[in-house]
Formats: sequence, C-alpha cells, structure tokens
Amino acid sequence: SSLVLWRTDLRTDAQGIARATVPLNDALTQFRIVAIASAGEAQFGEGEATLVSTQPLQIFSGLPELLRADDAIVQKLSLRNTGKAALAVVLKAEAAVEPGDEWSGAREIVPAEALAARGLKIVRRLQLAPGQTQEVLWPVAVPGGAGALRWRIGAQGRGAGVDERDALEIVQRVVPALSATVRQSMLLPVADADAVPVAQPRDAVPLVGGVRVALIQ
Repeated sequence: SSLVLWRTDLRTDAQGIARATVPLNDALTQFRIVAIASAGEAQFGEGEATLVSTQPLQIFSGLPELLRADDAIVQKLSLRNTGKAALAVVLKAEAAVEPGDEWSGAREIVPAEALAARGLKIVRRLQLAPGQTQEVLWPVAVPGGAGALRWRIGAQGRGAGVDERDALEIVQRVVPALSATVRQSMLLPVADADAVPVAQPRDAVPLVGGVRVALIQ
C-alpha cells in the first residue's frame, strides 16, 4: 500500500468536525482513512473509514506489449460506462513511431499523412448505456523500421449534464520479424586489401542487414 496524504495541522471546529481535501491517485481501488485526534493528555481518540474510488468512463487496454515489424494485426480497446447517464463517446488514439536501431538516423519512418492509413491514428464514435462495455477493434500495419509504438489514447463522453474523460499511454515494443545473422567474415591486412565484391544471398530479405567494416590496429 502507498500513503496518499499525511496531515498533522488539522483542527476541529466547534462541532468537532475537521475537513481536509484528499487528492486521490489514478488507481481505481479502495482507500483507508485513519484519523487520530488529541486535545491534551486526557482527551484523545481515533477513527477510520474506507472509500472506493471509481470513474464513470474507463478505457481498458487490450494492446499486446510486443509486436513484429511488418506484421498486420488487430488492436483492441474496451470502453466502460460505470455511471448512471448514457454517454456519447469520442475515442482518439495516435501512435508516435520510434525508430529501431537500424533507423536511428532517420527522421521519419511513417509520414504524418500515412498514420491513419496504417491504423496508427484513429477516431471512433460510439454510444455507451449505463453499465455497458464496448470493444473497439481496428487494423494496424506495423512499420518495418519501428523500434516501438508509443500510443496516446483519450476518450471523452458526454451525457445529460455530465462530461467524463479517461486517458492512457501505452508503449508497444517492435522487434524485427527476421534478425540479421553473420553469413561471412573476412580479415585482411591493409597493405593487401583490394576490392572485395559483396552481395546479399539470393534468399535474403531485401534491405535487411548489410556490411560492417572495422579497422583494427
């Protein structure tokens, strides 16, 4: 358990009531409140209570933590309305594409105008009745040079006199579908070095791997 608030400066009013604002964290869980009061050596006491925090509009992620480059997958989120009012919900999700090691010098793997075509930027509108949960699914084409997809997901729901929100940030790590392997190596004295022809094996995946040259003293 973690401590959310600790106050030692509260004083009661004439009716013996003290008031404090308790900022709750994002955890939707049960909190325990304990109060200890004292007024001199002969007057003291304590009491406790519990409360359960919730929020009417909630996003639950079904996104996998690990993806393979160039895969075509279906992403999934769930939206839940735990409130008492029906909500018209607008869901927005967008992924920032972080480059992999081989693309470390590249500025942009997927142009901004191509994010929606790859499923990396979506907007969905849906209606949620009180107590209802709906799944949102959409196809994603994983970029070949990506090292990670960093998603920012937000939902806003409006109903009769209410305006509810929720947000998530999720990182999906992307690994190469095929890892490059060493197929041949060569060590030559500088004085004897000459033109060395190189080519990918006939069954190699295009644009994967390469040639690395190092000078050793």
